[in-house]
Amino acid sequence: MTNSEKVIEAASKIQTLIEELSNDALAKLFDQFSDRYFTTPASSKIEHHSAYPGGLAVHSLAVTEMMFKLVDVLKDEKEFPTAITNLDVIIVGLLHDLGKIGTAEGVLYYIPQTSEWHRKNLGQMYKYNENLKDGLTHAQRSIRLLQQYGFQLSDSQYISVLQHDGLYVESNRTPEIMFSEDKLARITHFADSYTCFVNKI
Repeated sequence: MTNSEKVIEAASKIQTLIEELSNDALAKLFDQFSDRYFTTPASSKIEHHSAYPGGLAVHSLAVTEMMFKLVDVLKDEKEFPTAITNLDVIIVGLLHDLGKIGTAEGVLYYIPQTSEWHRKNLGQMYKYNENLKDGLTHAQRSIRLLQQYGFQLSDSQYISVLQHDGLYVESNRTPEIMFSEDKLARITHFADSYTCFVNKI
């Protein structure tokens, strides 16, 4: 399957999830940002994951699907069935990397790498936009965008988006995060890292 076909398939599945959930904030956000969401890469280098136009959507759907699988496996755990809802999984799974589209005003996070040397020798297809000077990590920007578009995130949803990269991010290396018992946050990080490093999506 080509990258373009992956994006088309992901877009169809994501649209179905949004329609089935019937959440006004989610529908409004995708109505506003769908063009960028479905054309933004998930990373900058080929050696990483989904470094092609629309890779963000493909990666985010894969994380969401992995989260649903994990919830299904853990559903018999004591008190677990009521701990995580479909809304939790869809919001966190689809939108944990939303900040990679850039700002609400349209300043992009990734821009195409124009240096042929970097593309050929380093596999760097995109670079970070030096004009994006909001001082936020992509996870913080995800939270910012969600708040701007009317999401009333629960503590668990907030933590899961903000800390989805786990201990790969130095600022997350605190006892409060390292030993967190938040189930949604744990599942989000595992699904994201497994999708990136094992499935290469």
